[in-house]
Amino acid sequence: MTQENNINLIEVIRNNDLINFKANQAIKDLEARMTRLEKALEDLKKMMTAEHQKIYQAIEALEARQDKRFDQLQQEFITSRRWMIGLMITTIIGVATILVAVL
Repeated sequence: MTQENNINLIEVIRNNDLINFKANQAIKDLEARMTRLEKALEDLKKMMTAEHQKIYQAIEALEARQDKRFDQLQQEFITSRRWMIGLMITTIIGVATILVAVL
């Protein structure tokens, strides 16, 4: 009975060693996966930062174009306003001239 117990104990120890070996392999595999995932996360952060920078630059370019267009429209408004004032003065002078000629 003791010899049978010893054989069973040896078999349990072997199985335990095998389980420990497989567990250690699984831990190593998980650590390797974690390292790859951490690297992928860092790469993703870098890509997102680069994309964010591109978006920021595009927004700045659009704002610059919008400011330029606003300045252009403002100049056109000032010019058209001057033309209208000139036209009104010319019309008033013309009407006054006609009134003076008629009277």
